[in-house]
Amino acid sequence: MDSEVLAKAIDYARQRGIPIHSFLIVRNGYIVLDAYFYPFKDGELHDAASMTKSVTATLIGIAVGKRMLANDQPVVSVFANRNIRNLDERKLRMTVQHLLTMTSGLDCHADHAEITLRQMDQSKDWLQFMLDLQMTDEPGSKFEYCSGGMHLLSGIISQVTHTSALEFARARLALTASRGSHRAAGMAHPSHCGAGGKRTTRSFLTTMKLRTSTAITSG
Repeated sequence: MDSEVLAKAIDYARQRGIPIHSFLIVRNGYIVLDAYFYPFKDGELHDAASMTKSVTATLIGIAVGKRMLANDQPVVSVFANRNIRNLDERKLRMTVQHLLTMTSGLDCHADHAEITLRQMDQSKDWLQFMLDLQMTDEPGSKFEYCSGGMHLLSGIISQVTHTSALEFARARLALTASRGSHRAAGMAHPSHCGAGGKRTTRSFLTTMKLRTSTAITSG
């Protein structure tokens, strides 16, 4: 890669006040650019927002790879110990894959500042709230952005691994966390992996490494 072009890109962002925290480029397994923009610096935590969803999906992939779970496994079967409301044939057909692709068919909506997510946050039991939602569509038939569905996936991780999704992530993705923070390792709650949380820029390389099976080397 042309270092002069990369330097011009950094200058462009600085001169125009583009609100970038950091700029990381990896090519052929090597870090070729690792730049930070004032007042941010290396090792600082950044709001991961919905990038956390990629971590959740990776954890599901690990569980599937270890035969703890199957992509086509019905979601309801994982939570056999719970009494689930609005249980119809469509909900019985909803699988892990449908949650991953946001085609669950649940009455979950992203409009009005993710109204369903806010309702879930205000409920006493986030998993139960999502499991109890009515079905509005056949699973797999319609895409609907649903952060709450990712929380269901984190609950599935907890069920099949017998540990919290946060601890599973720490063990499998080598994620580090600030002491006492539920937003550690990019998770806004010990079992909520749909949005929020804080991570360092480089910590995302762990997830990328698993997805690409490519070693990442500094320098």
